[in-house]
Amino acid sequence: MEKKHQVHNLIILDESGSMESIKTTIIQGFNELVQTIQGIEKQFPEQEHFISFVSFNGLG
Repeated sequence: MEKKHQVHNLIILDESGSMESIKTTIIQGFNELVQTIQGIEKQFPEQEHFISFVSFNGLG
């Protein structure tokens, strides 16, 4: 069995209050990014993509 080349994608999301005014744009951008990564994985079957998602805000 051929080993696939692993690609790790890290998405960091700022959930602080200052981002509230562009929340819809951020959600759309996130969804587009995930779809793009999925498309790349289909286009290049020798690649295996992993997505890690981290969010932060100014609380605690």
